[in-house]
Amino acid sequence: MSLVTTDSWSRLDTAPPSALVDATLELHHAVQILAGVGQTFAAPTPDDSHRAMMWDFRLQGFLGAVFADGYPFRLALRVADLTLHLLDRTDGTLGALPLSGTTLEDAYGWVRAGLSQYMGGTGPQIQRAGLDIPPHPVAEGAPFAVDRVRERETLAALYGGAADILEAVVDGNESATPVRCWPHHFDIA
Repeated sequence: MSLVTTDSWSRLDTAPPSALVDATLELHHAVQILAGVGQTFAAPTPDDSHRAMMWDFRLQGFLGAVFADGYPFRLALRVADLTLHLLDRTDGTLGALPLSGTTLEDAYGWVRAGLSQYMGGTGPQIQRAGLDIPPHPVAEGAPFAVDRVRERETLAALYGGAADILEAVVDGNESATPVRCWPHHFDIA
């Protein structure tokens, strides 16, 4: 993959759009983990933003909501390599799980085990977001694909570019809400 950065724009050797469909569906199911963790641990908000994510340019992925009740954690998903990260209060990585070749159940189990290590006990049950999203085999127990590097890098560039454009629009506008990616429709707004 060739990536050339000019200012905040990137030009890349992208995957063909037809190849992005399944990779996008997989990613949509992967971010449901962040939404479920936000639903379980973040302070509920009337606009449902506790289940939404923000784009992190350093990580090149989605950041879930910060946990409430003094728990110094949040969950993130790096898009290009489809890796979950359990982060501390400074967004330092406490642990990481590559999702390629694993299942959603493996991922939920890993999050629960990681939290039990830092919170003590057997680890809390994580609620599922329960959103009505398009079907994909990973929702039925199939593992995440291992051969989607180009597609995931393309998706990371596209989501990062959209977030960058919207951040520029929001910058200085005091009436604008933060730029978020919403787990139901999987859009950045």
